[in-house]
Amino acid sequence: MRSVYYFVIFHALCFGLSTAAFAESSQTNLHTQQHPLLASPIKNGFTWTLTSRLGQSLKLAEEKYGKRDPKWTILGVEFAKRKQPAIWYPFSQEGKHYIIVQLTPDSLDNHKQALFQLAHETIHLLSPAGGGHPTNVFEEGLAVYFSVLFLQQEGIDIKTDYITGANYRQAYELVKELYRAYPQTDKIIQQIREEKGKLSGLSVADLQHYFPNLDEDSAILLITPF
Repeated sequence: MRSVYYFVIFHALCFGLSTAAFAESSQTNLHTQQHPLLASPIKNGFTWTLTSRLGQSLKLAEEKYGKRDPKWTILGVEFAKRKQPAIWYPFSQEGKHYIIVQLTPDSLDNHKQALFQLAHETIHLLSPAGGGHPTNVFEEGLAVYFSVLFLQQEGIDIKTDYITGANYRQAYELVKELYRAYPQTDKIIQQIREEKGKLSGLSVADLQHYFPNLDEDSAILLITPF
């Protein structure tokens, strides 16, 4: 049964939503949908679900920060009994790697929170670190920054005080300051990913190379394991 569930989610992510459905589905579906993974028929397609929202979120993230690593196959989205959303690495075989986005149970009935968590994990889908390998403050701050941006673009009211956890708030503020000082940060992140592969594992020298005049204290904070 579990394998069938993954197949349905993955099939929907890759093939189940037409371009027309993206256009036809209104913003009200975000709030009126009875279940975040239940799609209702509409003209030329189906209403938004978290699966199709993941496709939308990935599209925006790749436009801003470059293509995701194709070695990883995204199986879909699920709700897990855990306190924080995360990327789960269920297994790898024959050189193929599989990942699942896990959201928290309390977001099951809270679409705003579910979308916020989904957008956050989208950044970790671009260059997955692999199980047991921590990300750094830079990547976590970018994930929060992107979550806020994604919800704002969807017309959802969200303010900084929505970000809970002092560590996430600090990471977010550091990345927001990067954007203030370096308006071309999107392009810089693309360059970092092209040349270094991922944001985790960067050194102080790396950050100061890509962000000239970045002070050492900020660079140290950004590369700190999260």
